[in-house]
Amino acid sequence: MDSYLVEVIDENNESCVIINFAESIHELVDNVVCMENFLYIKKIRRQSDQKNIKLVKNVIDLQELRTYRILIDDEVELRNTLINNEDKVDNIQ
Repeated sequence: MDSYLVEVIDENNESCVIINFAESIHELVDNVVCMENFLYIKKIRRQSDQKNIKLVKNVIDLQELRTYRILIDDEVELRNTLINNEDKVDNIQ
């Protein structure tokens, strides 16, 4: 499990940095999606190697991802999918 520093924009349009722990970048984004006070992810940095995760867009729109997230019924299968995709991408949308 890695720790990540995530710069987010909250519902007051204020930027802040949170720390989160996840098995993969995908699981990390899902964790933040579940934190309803945040609207966007601006930056992600894995602490173990100080690697900045390149975002394909300027920000990740968490509201958009939440509309898809509520459609998922099988949380166990989701978690298995998220943690088994570590380091298969250098960029994340």
